[in-house]
Amino acid sequence: MTEAVFRALLDAILILFRRRASSVLRALPAESTAAGADAVAESLFHEVVEHRRLAHSAGVLFLRGQARQHGGDEAWVPRQSPYSRRALRQGLREVPGGLRRGNEAAVQRVLEHHVEAAGRQAVARAVMEAPPDPDGMRKHLDSLEHDLRMFSPSVRKAARRAAAGQAVEEEQKVSRRQAAKEQAKKARKAEKKAEKKRRKAEKKTAEEARPHLETKEERAARRRKALDDAFGKIADRVGEAVEEIESEPHLRQIVQEKAPLAVENLPDRFRRDRQGRRILKAFAWARVVHPGRRGPCGFCAMLAGRGPVYKAQGTAAFAYHYGDRCTVVPVFTSRSWPGKKAAARYAGVYDRVVRGKDLHGAEARSAMDRALRGKRSAQKSAARKERTNG
Repeated sequence: MTEAVFRALLDAILILFRRRASSVLRALPAESTAAGADAVAESLFHEVVEHRRLAHSAGVLFLRGQARQHGGDEAWVPRQSPYSRRALRQGLREVPGGLRRGNEAAVQRVLEHHVEAAGRQAVARAVMEAPPDPDGMRKHLDSLEHDLRMFSPSVRKAARRAAAGQAVEEEQKVSRRQAAKEQAKKARKAEKKAEKKRRKAEKKTAEEARPHLETKEERAARRRKALDDAFGKIADRVGEAVEEIESEPHLRQIVQEKAPLAVENLPDRFRRDRQGRRILKAFAWARVVHPGRRGPCGFCAMLAGRGPVYKAQGTAAFAYHYGDRCTVVPVFTSRSWPGKKAAARYAGVYDRVVRGKDLHGAEARSAMDRALRGKRSAQKSAARKERTNG
């Protein structure tokens, strides 16, 4: 499963949740009270829990698909995060504008964030909370297979539609790559042909200038040169391998501490279960921004530009705001992950408009908003300042 299909699955689950929650939201009280928040929480709790289960299953499906793309048989996956009525009541009491009639849209956004958070947490917690025993996953994965069969027809239809679109896009990419390879192959063939022709002409000229046969000493010297060239190429390859090891801290640590590698003592990331299946664990997760019509949010872009740095307890929390459609992607290797190009672009914008001017806090976010959204950001900032000043 690709990141685009994961995002489409979450969107389909949210659409289904809106339909289920609409009847309760139409009966909101006229005034916001604590008792009203408790009543709404009790009415919606089971719906929120059910759709959080679907979102968690979508996140696990995404994790497993990404692990298989990176050569594994399965992914390390966490159990679903616990959720209580208290968490729902607290979220409803903090709705901007209050829990009252006429403010249904804000209430709906808060509820959707609670549902979508389960899918994000499935990926983020997989970095920290992988089970110590690969065989301990089996029962959990069997239950997840059952959960995935419980997706409604509309959710499965949205997933198939997103997957079909992604497949078409991938086919186009493959076609473009094949065309580029064919063109490069033809260019190399023409270059080799021209080189062969040039060498033949040079050889002919050399033979005409020196018609005598090659002596034994000359033949030995030529063979020695060929061996030197071959060993030179091998040395270059070894040097490149050493540079790669030096650039990757975990590879350097393995070489320094465990060389030669002991097959029976591989790192946890490459552990296998009793059936011999390779179980991969993501070493970190990254944020992927899904911008709206007016461009990406500066806050989200700053976090996405950091790349796969979210791995420890202090950085694993997924910060988001209302209207945020960002997703979380597992990162198995720093060489590639979904959204890497966009992260590099956001990092460049951050270096130019924030770090280059030594901005912090709200000023940094406003600078990113202006760089990514232009006039729309200035209008929103002015409206926000007007609301704050009364």
